[in-house]
Amino acid sequence: KFKGLVSIDTFNQANRGKIIIQEEENGIKIYKKKPPDYLLKKGVRSPEYPYKRVVLCPHCKKPLYGSASRGRLGKYYPAYHCNKRGHYFRVPKKEFDTTIRKFIEGIEMAPGYVDALVEAVNNEWEKREQESNKDVLNIDTRIDQLKTQARITADKIRMLTSEVAVKYMEEELVETDAQIAGLLEERQKAIPKKQVDIKEMTAYIKYFLEHMEDLLIHGENPVLKAKYFGVLFDEAPTYQDLVSGTQKFAQCIALNEVFAYSKSRLVTPPGIEPGFSP
Repeated sequence: KFKGLVSIDTFNQANRGKIIIQEEENGIKIYKKKPPDYLLKKGVRSPEYPYKRVVLCPHCKKPLYGSASRGRLGKYYPAYHCNKRGHYFRVPKKEFDTTIRKFIEGIEMAPGYVDALVEAVNNEWEKREQESNKDVLNIDTRIDQLKTQARITADKIRMLTSEVAVKYMEEELVETDAQIAGLLEERQKAIPKKQVDIKEMTAYIKYFLEHMEDLLIHGENPVLKAKYFGVLFDEAPTYQDLVSGTQKFAQCIALNEVFAYSKSRLVTPPGIEPGFSP
């Protein structure tokens, strides 16, 4: 084996597209005519197959592949598939995209739900903030008490003459210092590492829920649309889940059905407490 008389690029330039040598993931491929560029770019973030990591194979529940097979007449047939793991699954890309679109169009936000959700998120956030601040305050109070206790112990040691008594008091002082150190660590954990702007976050939530079709269907960036689609679920759905409607929605979407049910019946459904919070 040797590098060859000429490089692949030189060979391709000399043949002017009549015969093309292409290095791909599965090895070297030779084409009689140069395929479209989108068929040669098959990375994870390929705009041609953006749902490969968002929707899973219904058989093995692993990410799908995306590629185009070449027919006898040289025409390419793009599809999502999973036929390299001991089973066969293949859906034409056009059919796959139609399933995604119909699924999104089938999600309807109940009137008043988005505002109710935002209010619930804000209320829950304020509640947790108050609890967090209360915990920090309690820890600070306990630390102050222990520091006062340590000072009193230190003053007593200066007045003692018995070595045995001094030893016990010093051990007590060491234990108090250890308790203070432990409380300081606990206090550090109780303080959020990154402050979240709840108003900004709820604004994003509201905009996403009110403009789902615009973001997930009519957006210009296919990779970004796929990412937005993934936000709808707690765990990636299989293709069959989307077809049969057995997917597990993210909580902010799932609560929409609870809200709609409650409004339609004018009573709280069994097992759902009033004033739900995300």
